[in-house]
Amino acid sequence: MQAGKRERRQLGLPAATAVVTGEAIALGIFLTPAAMAKSLGSPLLLGLVWLGVAFMAMCGALSYSELRADKSGVITARNIEVGQVAQAAQPAFTLAVDGPRDAVFNVYESIFFQKPASDKIILTLVSDPNIRATGHVREVAPAVDPKTGTVRVKVEMDNAPAAMSLGSSVVGSDAFASRQVAVLPWSAAASLDGKLAIWIVDPATKAVSLRAVQPEAFEKEKLLIRDGLAPGEIVVTEGEKFLFPGQIVDIAEAAP
Repeated sequence: MQAGKRERRQLGLPAATAVVTGEAIALGIFLTPAAMAKSLGSPLLLGLVWLGVAFMAMCGALSYSELRADKSGVITARNIEVGQVAQAAQPAFTLAVDGPRDAVFNVYESIFFQKPASDKIILTLVSDPNIRATGHVREVAPAVDPKTGTVRVKVEMDNAPAAMSLGSSVVGSDAFASRQVAVLPWSAAASLDGKLAIWIVDPATKAVSLRAVQPEAFEKEKLLIRDGLAPGEIVVTEGEKFLFPGQIVDIAEAAP
């Protein structure tokens, strides 16, 4: 789940005053100790002033380096390292604000070729499959990621349970709308005028004819035919390369 936000640097009046005062006085203490000792006239007083100003300088430095968020959330990314010299306006952290949440998925674009049965997505927590929530698609990336070949989809969660906290891993599931297709093996595929076709056997004469069909999808070792084939028709599934229109064939009995 993701809800990204860039943190904004802020420096309030008390912190700014501490910085300016601490640096100004500390420079006078550390750079001109002889003049300060002469003015104060007491080594003990000089030591106390030195400790006090050093404490103020430390408070100023700590206040200057403190980052505050205007909302509670979870840090999802750190862009700086310890000891690094940060540049002006350089992002330090990425904050995921604890509020409305999205479940983010990277899917292959072929999933959009079929119509879903509903607009509701079932979200299941990976660590506890008994915890579920529903959501709907809020955003689909307009382009395919060139590195992964996938499309990013954001699903807005409806009333997410407390167990689905920021950073949790979830599984999204949905069903496609039912459709009527004929399933054939790859070996039944032929071509007619550049289109997908199959050989049909006339049950009366046992003569074959080539007919163009409309595919629904191509799966592993399977053809899904959407249109062009009626229930009960006999299809040639082997040896289609050796056939010609009108050829008489024998129908093999199905294996027991």
